[in-house]
Amino acid sequence: MKILYNVTIVMDQKVEQEWVRWMIEEHIPDVLNTGKFLSHSLQKVIGSENETGVTYAVQYIAPDSHTFDKYQQEDAERLQKLHQQKYDGQYAAFRTIMHIVDHS
Repeated sequence: MKILYNVTIVMDQKVEQEWVRWMIEEHIPDVLNTGKFLSHSLQKVIGSENETGVTYAVQYIAPDSHTFDKYQQEDAERLQKLHQQKYDGQYAAFRTIMHIVDHS
């Protein structure tokens, strides 16, 4: 069963455009280059602008839980650390892992 890995991020508006560019040009390609995801999607939550930041969701689809577990064991810490080092104190993030029951 495919896995949807969702990372929801509230990003400081002052660095929003730089962060989006970095995600598209560097971070997402780095995650996909692990070979453990089939696809991705980056969304901005409509009307999410507020005093704490702007909310985005980035979603990755893994072919199965075994492959996702390998990502967690082999790649996740390193890639999350790069994000933290670059944007420390400018974001809050939480992660959700889901089985895809139906998708078209």
